[in-house]
Amino acid sequence: MSCVDKDNRMNKILDYIFRTDRLYSEYAHKKNITYNRLMVYYAIKTTDSCTQKSIVERWNLPKQTVNTVVQDLKNKKMISLDKRNSKREKTIVLTAQVKIHISNIVDEMVDFGNSALEVLSEKEFEILDSSMNRYLNKFEEVLLEI
Repeated sequence: MSCVDKDNRMNKILDYIFRTDRLYSEYAHKKNITYNRLMVYYAIKTTDSCTQKSIVERWNLPKQTVNTVVQDLKNKKMISLDKRNSKREKTIVLTAQVKIHISNIVDEMVDFGNSALEVLSEKEFEILDSSMNRYLNKFEEVLLEI
């Protein structure tokens, strides 16, 4: 494979990643929230014992951004921070009303993502999943060598 072909393949992967991020950003805009706030909502909804640190590490969001969103939610009495599990890390606890609000936004986002996946057969999805997993494992391996 020529160098140009390799570059084109990598450019396609990056285009897919950025296009996906842009689509989620458009969804966030339709919900009158930022992309980063949407990702924090998603992290809170889908992670047991969610902490600011776990959001930063898993979702690769800037620490200050996560802190700003969490502090805003806390100031609006939408969450509380529970330090029972750890003296250093506080678990984010949603109020009942906010849990419904965040669930509605995140569930709708997941639903439209699942709707988009309907264009793939089970076999096509298995190939996509397997291929992305192999690609990302190799990417991590190469990155560790740098």
